[in-house]
Amino acid sequence: LQAMAEAGLAVVPTSEIERRAGEVADNCADHPDCTGFLWKRFPPARLVVVGDVTWNEGKLDVQVRFYGREDPSPIEVITDRVADEEMAALAARVAETAAELVPLIPEPEVAASPEPPPEPAPEPAPEPAPPVEPPPAPEPDDYAALDEPPETAEPAPPAERRRGLPRRAWERYRASGLSWEEWAEENSFRGGKVILEVFGGAAFGDVDHVYHTRAALEQVDSVEGPTFEQTATWQYDTFTVGQRFTVGGSFGVMPAWWVEVGVSGGLVLAHKYLSTGWVLYYNGQLADQADEYYDPVTAWLGLVQPRLRFYAAPTGVIKPYLTLGGSGLLYDGYAVPDLEEVDYPNREGGLGLGLLAGGGIAFDVPGGAFGFIDVPWTLALSPEPYAAGESDPFPDLPKIPGRARQILIVRAGVGARL
Repeated sequence: LQAMAEAGLAVVPTSEIERRAGEVADNCADHPDCTGFLWKRFPPARLVVVGDVTWNEGKLDVQVRFYGREDPSPIEVITDRVADEEMAALAARVAETAAELVPLIPEPEVAASPEPPPEPAPEPAPEPAPPVEPPPAPEPDDYAALDEPPETAEPAPPAERRRGLPRRAWERYRASGLSWEEWAEENSFRGGKVILEVFGGAAFGDVDHVYHTRAALEQVDSVEGPTFEQTATWQYDTFTVGQRFTVGGSFGVMPAWWVEVGVSGGLVLAHKYLSTGWVLYYNGQLADQADEYYDPVTAWLGLVQPRLRFYAAPTGVIKPYLTLGGSGLLYDGYAVPDLEEVDYPNREGGLGLGLLAGGGIAFDVPGGAFGFIDVPWTLALSPEPYAAGESDPFPDLPKIPGRARQILIVRAGVGARL
């Protein structure tokens, strides 16, 4: 419309065509009788321009047909495939073609009012003919749009009236000729959807649990025989680096196409390590000692991650996103086997907290299903390594394991958009 106005053409705006022609104008390119209907609604018009635009693999397939009066076939056709940024040049080309065709089309003829014939001599009254209803008179504003100055292109409605879509996506929807439900399904629009996911993957970082404990004994002689008094203990509890399997699922809701509010939960198949030991003193001197390192056992860690996802694309198959949130790591404790003379301290389980960031890619397919690759990274804020007791009574303490203070998960899965 703007390009045609700049070419000096008097144009009936889209809103006026929709108001007078109704639903026929919505998909004029698909209705063979549309142009004939428009000629009746706009008698002074000399040219009808009908366009069809289809989004196809990142570009727009465009066909524009030009119709003159009394001719059901187009007198000119423009067919092209353009990118979004080339639409202005295509609009100028359409306007230029219209400007060249309008002078070649004769103006609609308006029949002159004939002189009234002389009154004939009275004749016998004929048989009365069936009444014929006069054609409906044109509405007063039928020709108003052609007499007014040409309007420029209509501005897009505000975002809240565009269902939250960016302007270009909204224009593609308007040009598609589909209902909103059909277009949203065909273009994998996620706004207003509930998101369900299941996944599996690998976790790297502080997922293995290590606990070392030692006890010091003092031998005391008596009449009944030697006894052993426990005089000190030492403990060290921490998480350390491992590479383990993880499974889980997610639930989310999307109040808008660009944000998802949800929570992810899962399990990490980690390892637990335990070592114990004792030292025996007699008269202040080290008399004996022993250490025991148990084989690692499997332990399930619970992982809960409330998060926000921010999507980069409202439609299409590929939807990259960024993730921000928090992370909670649930772990169990240690019930340490005691000896006859040694009572080792146990350790309770707890909850480790962290900050979550990351990203991923969703691959939407028609029908509501999708696959995804997700890479959340957690900065572990707790638990801090736990150390208790004096190390002086113990000459050979175990090596303290290193920490990463982070957990990186690489996982993939499938989901549904409901």
